[in-house]
Amino acid sequence: MNLLSFNEKFPDEKSCRMYLKLQRENEGITCKQCGGKKHYWLNKIEKWQCSDCKSRTNLRAGTMMEKSPIPVRTWFMTIHLMTSV
Repeated sequence: MNLLSFNEKFPDEKSCRMYLKLQRENEGITCKQCGGKKHYWLNKIEKWQCSDCKSRTNLRAGTMMEKSPIPVRTWFMTIHLMTSV
């Protein structure tokens, strides 16, 4: 994917966050509190909530972006630039 294609696929922060959400859901979310596998998405606060214990999991939890203040799109752009040949 070239830089123009990247910008078309990820034009803004929201598109990157939704892509990350889908990737995380495809991989599966595991609750850090109880180990539960059933979660539902809280759209307003962009977190998953465990169906069993009700603890919440952040979109970036368990990733290298977990405690970073840098926007997801900036992370995506950096990863893209570093892995492009």
